[in-house]
Amino acid sequence: AGNLFFNVIDSLDWDPFVAVYSSVPWNPSADIWYHVELVRDGSDYYFFIDGTQLGDAQTEAASLPDLTGPAYIGAFGLSTPGKFMNGWIDELKITKEEPPPVVDPDARLYIPADGRDTSQNFMDAAGRHAVTVAGDAQIDTAEKKEGTGSALFDPFDGSGDYLSLADSEDWNFGAEDFTIDFWVRFNGSVPDNVTFFSQV
Repeated sequence: AGNLFFNVIDSLDWDPFVAVYSSVPWNPSADIWYHVELVRDGSDYYFFIDGTQLGDAQTEAASLPDLTGPAYIGAFGLSTPGKFMNGWIDELKITKEEPPPVVDPDARLYIPADGRDTSQNFMDAAGRHAVTVAGDAQIDTAEKKEGTGSALFDPFDGSGDYLSLADSEDWNFGAEDFTIDFWVRFNGSVPDNVTFFSQV
């Protein structure tokens, strides 16, 4: 059975200290757009797919550690990133309040992935962060959920596609409430282990 996870691991060895570990069952299919949303409200974590809550609230009282490495979209960030996304991510937002319908001051990161087809010029529409591209991650205007494009990641081309951002207080959540939400579509098959957003 598949699961949707939110893990905070304050170590990179194989016996890590896990500050937060929350998961709910989820078995997505390929070639379908899903809206994925993680909400922390107080000590409770909620997972939503297409607006429907998955499972019960997951209670984790621990404050999240202040990680200092880069943040990655579409990969799990180690010295050599892995667990790559296979498909498309669209309209990724990180907010410190409920997700807004448009960009507002609560949006700490907003990547709409709009632009020219095959462009690697990804912009943070919240105007707060520079986005760095690795491999062949690119804007795809033929496949998108909203706007004019989405971010295409193809791990099978051997180039290790992902986006990265410098460390920021915008995702040093500590004990604050926050939301991470985005659209995702897997290309052809659903990998056994894939990462949407990570930081080390």
